[in-house]
Amino acid sequence: MYVLSITPIDTATPLSTTMNPQFETFNAALQKMAKEKGVDYIDVAPIFREHKIQYDEDGSSTQHLICWPMK
Repeated sequence: MYVLSITPIDTATPLSTTMNPQFETFNAALQKMAKEKGVDYIDVAPIFREHKIQYDEDGSSTQHLICWPMK
């Protein structure tokens, strides 16, 4: 089983200033829970922060399927 982080929403979206910090808090809790349960946690949020991701108009959904190779 894998637990994936919550991805941030587009910074151009007004809600990003309130939601993205909450997502960071939730992700810390998810990471802690995964460690306690002995399952792998995968933090995909940096991919969204570091790369130009094409979001839909809502600012929270991506326009394309995103696949990165796992190392």
